Amino acid sequence: ERGLAILSRSDTLLVQQEVPQSATRKALEMAREAGARSILNTAPFLPDTDKLAPLADIVVANETEFSLLTGRPIEELDMAMQDWVNRTGRTIVVTLGPEGARARTPDGPITVAAHKIKPVDTVGAGDTFCGYLAAALEAGLELEEALCRATVAGSLACLKSGAQPSIPSEADVDEAMAGWAIVGRVIPVAFGVVFALSGAIGPILGQNYGAQRFDRLVTALRDALVFVTVYCLATWLLLAL
Repeated sequence: ERGLAILSRSDTLLVQQEVPQSATRKALEMAREAGARSILNTAPFLPDTDKLAPLADIVVANETEFSLLTGRPIEELDMAMQDWVNRTGRTIVVTLGPEGARARTPDGPITVAAHKIKPVDTVGAGDTFCGYLAAALEAGLELEEALCRATVAGSLACLKSGAQPSIPSEADVDEAMAGWAIVGRVIPVAFGVVFALSGAIGPILGQNYGAQRFDRLVTALRDALVFVTVYCLATWLLLAL
């Protein structure tokens, strides 16, 4: 309690359930009294987690934990998340592994895509996600930005074995996010030619069809397909390097 007595409105408290629940409950209550932001990681899920969770401002759960928390199948994820928000007035975040993460707040939904990787070991990914989420919010990022950063960090944690050794540094996360942002901007530009081609070839096909020059129609379609295939392969190779 002495350590938590210094909590203020500008602080973010992150707790999980690997300590006695009485301590976790007390920490959440003290954070609420101090006006501090609180985040509860529902791992490991315990019998009274459903009673403890509404004390936190943000609850983070994986798919299995969220189903246990709400008693709803994961197929009803979106509806169950909205019901949780309506009932508690809190924010719920559900991590979805390779599918990224979804959040539901009183202001609406947020969806964050995963950072594509080939996982080596997923141990520690959830803890890394929660830690980076709390740190990003503490640094002043909005929830969607913080979720993006946490999702990238959680993905990078899957590239090494072990829980603590796999936690990426801030520099690693910054580099991955910068690279992802560049790819996100380059792809629409790189493949803009493909979309432009559809507008250019349409009139040609129409004219040849109207003139009943089906030989030219077939030739134009074949040449267009060959061009698109070669262009896409070349662009893919350049982006992969």
